[in-house]
Amino acid sequence: MVIYVKERERMNNQKLGIIGENAACEFLEAKGYMVSERNYRCSAGEIDIIAHKNSRICFIEVKTRRGNNYGRPCEAVNKKKRKNIINTAQYYIKSQEYKGRFYEKFEFQVIEVMFEHIEDIF
Repeated sequence: MVIYVKERERMNNQKLGIIGENAACEFLEAKGYMVSERNYRCSAGEIDIIAHKNSRICFIEVKTRRGNNYGRPCEAVNKKKRKNIINTAQYYIKSQEYKGRFYEKFEFQVIEVMFEHIEDIF
């Protein structure tokens, strides 16, 4: 997937995150997922994307980085973050049961989006 950003455009982390989440949604939809929620928030926490494919529901954390200076983006999903995602997913699932929606399988996923600009490479 190619993402075009103006060369000299300065991006703060929030804007970079939005671009990454947009790219992740396009990527998922191209793979046959149906995105049902973005930035789902409740008292338990927040989940970037909730998507469905076949009979499974996927809770997806999107990590966007400018490079790999601090390791892979998925490494930022630490134990505390995983616990918050699980608690939020449980809250979401219970809220859907009241609406008559039930799911056979649950998955937790991470999508890494990385922007790496290599100058003067040759």
